[in-house]
Amino acid sequence: TTRVAESRSAGVPEEARVVEDLFTQSVFYRPRDFFQRHDYRRAALCLEIASALKPESWRARYDLACARARLGETRQALDALKEAVDRGLDEPKLLSTDPDLESLRKLPEFQELARRVPSRAPVTPTPASPESSRP
Repeated sequence: TTRVAESRSAGVPEEARVVEDLFTQSVFYRPRDFFQRHDYRRAALCLEIASALKPESWRARYDLACARARLGETRQALDALKEAVDRGLDEPKLLSTDPDLESLRKLPEFQELARRVPSRAPVTPTPASPESSRP
């Protein structure tokens, strides 16, 4: 009840809070547990739900691609990966190092998708101002 009261006082509708909680459960916690148990079918189901809750999320589509690849569902995995790229996936290292995608790496379509993934711009530290360098 405290979270509901906090969200109401912050002007966040209860429905939005519930959707956000469902998204978090279906994109992170539940799939993580299913991946650890090698239950990729249930992980994929959770990630389909997360994708429906937040269609703009590249993370949900990327993890769905991983689950589909582990299930041997190559076409569905590539489709989900394409959707992740289209929605802003910007971590090319994931594609080259994630063991879940191993079965896809030699495929020309995967390689084309990997070429489309931009690198994140490096964060450039700002120089310290003279005031912030005081002891």
